Amino acid sequence: ICAVVVAVLMPVLASPIPYWLSTTIAALLIMAACVRHNKYLLSVDLVPWNSLLLVTAVSGVAALVHIIGGAGWLRDLTAGAEGFVELVAIAGAGGVAANVMNNIPAFLFLEPIVSTPVSYIALLIGVNAGPIITPWASLATLLWHDQLRRAGVDIKWSTFIILGCILAPVVVLLSVAMLV
Repeated sequence: ICAVVVAVLMPVLASPIPYWLSTTIAALLIMAACVRHNKYLLSVDLVPWNSLLLVTAVSGVAALVHIIGGAGWLRDLTAGAEGFVELVAIAGAGGVAANVMNNIPAFLFLEPIVSTPVSYIALLIGVNAGPIITPWASLATLLWHDQLRRAGVDIKWSTFIILGCILAPVVVLLSVAMLV
């Protein structure tokens, strides 16, 4: 049932239908299927409340900074950025900001500095491929860690951070190199 719902959801996400509507319907269908098989399967404990609260708070602060123009001064530094060095700088700023605050707020914070389609892609590379160093850099990482913890698997954050410090620059540089 989940595979069918996801298979139908993927093309719908590319349609003009609002994503919040299609994903809400998909979630409700999957929840209904789960409850039908085992009514005790769903519980409030399944929601990673700490992770969601952290991301919501950080996103709110970043949105506020964005609204008041906190990163607007950076726009002049990256105007018309199309060269490799400028694109690496944008992607690097995205990766660093994502590791400091979280990838979604980092994008909201840095979005005013990009002005061309290729610079948007560089920023997206930075905020999506770069946040693999700090645990809070991505909601996906927080959810991954929560699921592993629930399954009794212990992941050392020190190992995660060390490997992320090696991997993040390589992935971001190679990805940006593909743009030019």
